[in-house]
Amino acid sequence: MNKYGWSEYSDTSYILAAQVPSKPKIPVFKEATVTTIKIDLELNINNGGTPITLYELEINDGTLNGAFTPVTSYT
Repeated sequence: MNKYGWSEYSDTSYILAAQVPSKPKIPVFKEATVTTIKIDLELNINNGGTPITLYELEINDGTLNGAFTPVTSYT
């Protein structure tokens, strides 16, 4: 409803606000200690039309069926 009263509904329209961003490149291993691992990440330039606000990093134990666990602390 507006100041002129009720009217017919507008036609439905669809838009695609953004596309799926490009897949990031594989991280490059640099070095590791007993408690740390250092890798280089190349961040995506092709963001699909909207800023990328979060990357998630996961690690597994290296076995074929090993579960992936989120890395909760990294810089």
